Amino acid sequence: MTDRIKENGTPVYICAQTDVTFKFLDWFPRALSDFVRPPAEGGQHAGAMITQDEDVDGEMLCICRVSIPPGYDVMNRSRWDWGFLGTNTFMEQSVEFEDEVLIDGGILKWMESGDWKALI
Repeated sequence: MTDRIKENGTPVYICAQTDVTFKFLDWFPRALSDFVRPPAEGGQHAGAMITQDEDVDGEMLCICRVSIPPGYDVMNRSRWDWGFLGTNTFMEQSVEFEDEVLIDGGILKWMESGDWKALI
């Protein structure tokens, strides 16, 4: 789902590609669990919205909480996304997982299960 709507009332969907290592699928559930852990239990400070970069098989990844729509953005600072301008504007690659898809849709459980390993 998206918060962007065309003039005729239909939602705008953006399809893009990002590159990450397969080890991302092992890393992300653990990193997300660490990210949402309360400070009293060893998590980040109260109000933290982004993690430190972590080296995941040579890729510098971090997780950021986004609010509209609610979910998590995974940034890959090791890969370039030249954005919509097609110029020399550098921006890291990122992929957003909305809560609705990640949690309610079962993507996180699929990552945690390791069932994806049969596909590689």
